[in-house]
Amino acid sequence: MRNTFIKTLIDETDKKTYLLVGDLGFSVIEPFQKKFPKQFLNAGIAEQNMTGIAAGLALEGSRVLTYSIGNFNTLRCYGFFAQFPEHFIIYTAAGIRHLDNNK
Repeated sequence: MRNTFIKTLIDETDKKTYLLVGDLGFSVIEPFQKKFPKQFLNAGIAEQNMTGIAAGLALEGSRVLTYSIGNFNTLRCYGFFAQFPEHFIIYTAAGIRHLDNNK
């Protein structure tokens, strides 16, 4: 599945497409990284920052894909404005519920 994702992404990438990864995906992402080095960023173990960078690029008209473990992509960004750790299921469930199309 990951190999198909990267192959499809490479086939459909244009100059406005970026791939940001959260320090994983090795042995899968390298073909994209080699073909589009200026459109690839390994943000390290910093998914909140990765999401912030992705948001900025998207606001400027880019198509940005972030690649990480599912809950890190979707929930770590709540840490930007969280008053307490985002690992509490009630907090994350309540947060996701307020996003569009997630009722």
